[in-house]
This record gives sequence, structure tokens and C-alpha cells, in this order.
Amino acid sequence: MALRIFPVKRQIPKVKQKTFILFPEELKFKQSESFEAKEKETMMLIKGHLQEFTNCYVATSHGKDSLVMTHLVWRVAKELGVKMPEFWLNDTLNTYNEEKSFWKEFNQWLGIERSEERRVGK
Repeated sequence: MALRIFPVKRQIPKVKQKTFILFPEELKFKQSESFEAKEKETMMLIKGHLQEFTNCYVATSHGKDSLVMTHLVWRVAKELGVKMPEFWLNDTLNTYNEEKSFWKEFNQWLGIERSEERRVGK
């Protein structure tokens, strides 16, 4: 009998939100999917969370990946007619000076309030 680390068929309950953890064979399959399929599944995951949870938070570094995720969250929130989740800007200090120059404009475009402004009530 061979040692089996992964189950033959992975069972994901339909009542819970899908996690982002994939087994190696699932990751290889997901990487081979088309952009449209990946986008559709991502939108479905975001939609599920925004429908289930009323007070969501999204951490963003405003790097390339974070900007894409922020845009997808914005699209889903607009489609569902729900408020944008709270965004937390996490400055990773691993950014080019030019990147920070567009943060304010990007936040205004999406209607993201800076956390310092919210705290002092500006």
C-alpha cells in the first residue's frame, strides 16, 4: 500500500466559501485555464464574500497585483450595489518613488478614503 498524501477526490462543501489553498495538481490545472476563466472564478469568489460579509476589509500595497484585485473588488461591489470594502494601504517599502505619486489619485477615483482622514473625521 502506497502512502497517499492527497485525497483521490477533493471535497469542498458548497455552503462555505472556497479557500485559496490548492493542491499541486489543482494549481497546475488552474494555471492552464484561460484568462477569462480565471477572471470569472475570481469575480465569483469576491462576489460570494461581499454578499456574505457586510464589513469587509482589503489589504492593498497598490502594487500591480493589488491594483488588479482592487479593480476586481470595485467591479463586483458596483455590480452588486454594495459599498466598497474598507481598504488598508500597506506600504511594503518595496516600491518605486513613482508608484506613490499616483496613490492619491487612484484612491480618489475609487472613492477610497484614507484611514488617517477617517480617524480624524475630515
